[in-house]
Amino acid sequence: MAKGIGAKVEWDSEGHICRVTHDVTIRLSRKLNIVTLSVAEYMSLAQREPSVASSNFAEWLSDSFTLDASGSCFNGHNEPVEMPVGRPGWFRLDEVDGRGFPTNLKENSAGDWKYWSLNPEDSGVRSGAMRSFVTSSGTCSLDLGIPSFAQHSMIMIRECYQALKPEIISPMERIWNNYPRISAKRDDEAIREFLIAQDIGNLPLGLNSNTLLNDKEYERKFDIIGKKRLVEGTFGNLNILGVEKLRETLSGVPDCNTTYVRGYHHPDADSVLSSVFEAFRRNNVYTGKLHLPWTEAIPIEVQHILDLELIELLAKIPMFKNYHDVVLVDSHSFDGVSQSQVKVVVDHHPIDISFPSYVAISQESS
Repeated sequence: MAKGIGAKVEWDSEGHICRVTHDVTIRLSRKLNIVTLSVAEYMSLAQREPSVASSNFAEWLSDSFTLDASGSCFNGHNEPVEMPVGRPGWFRLDEVDGRGFPTNLKENSAGDWKYWSLNPEDSGVRSGAMRSFVTSSGTCSLDLGIPSFAQHSMIMIRECYQALKPEIISPMERIWNNYPRISAKRDDEAIREFLIAQDIGNLPLGLNSNTLLNDKEYERKFDIIGKKRLVEGTFGNLNILGVEKLRETLSGVPDCNTTYVRGYHHPDADSVLSSVFEAFRRNNVYTGKLHLPWTEAIPIEVQHILDLELIELLAKIPMFKNYHDVVLVDSHSFDGVSQSQVKVVVDHHPIDISFPSYVAISQESS
């Protein structure tokens, strides 16, 4: 989508779009159909909901300002603006006017916001308004004089809408929310009864506008169906896939759309084999996309399990890049992977990391 507006964007390790200029923020927000708040809208929101003031990053507001050679200030519509001067100044949230500008600048005291106006030395430079958390003073800030071309790892884009969307809980979500509660009791019969009772073959799935959430629903469906087959012992109508198909998986040539499956970053045999056969499974489920296993080392034990030719193919698979989607198996840590790359976690260790809502997680603690 960024390419469509002629922009290049970056992500931080948690998946936030960052290092964006004011112009890119405005254009990309329109493309994504999300709202960029004005100074007035944001300050009004902060008065009602102080929690919107992030302590982690900064965000552009929609307004922009310019000083001419005489020191007069104009907004993005070339209209004159009377702006309070403070570099810095301090103000209270209940002391702002209808434009969102502070009406009473003073010395700093507990609970005050920091304020910055335009720099007279930057006449002719378009500045963007920004809300942020000032590390040096540990306070929230309203900055109206940041050069609009500024890029920094802490300048983010977050989703903002005119109104909250109604929460729609899918049938699969309800089933899945019950499964961890039941499995946590370690009661084999209760787990068996729960799985057998699930009739999910015809559940309406894939109705989300977000394809990542759709993928998550399908992964949950495959997971429940597979577990149900195990407890029932029903393995009819399954395709038998031979070594030739596995060879095809390991011979795949990656491109920018390839998904990588990786195990523990200090791999043992079960981690390597889990990544191989999860990539194999995914290639036969998601036939339009290549999935490749990757391991930084191949333990000697694997040579007693896989054919030597397959091991040689596995060893030749190049390492993933920072733009590839990643599936974690036998692990939920992501050494060498940014969290934003992780789309699926399949692990038997207790998962103690919070993942974004679109990540499909399958956990069977042992």
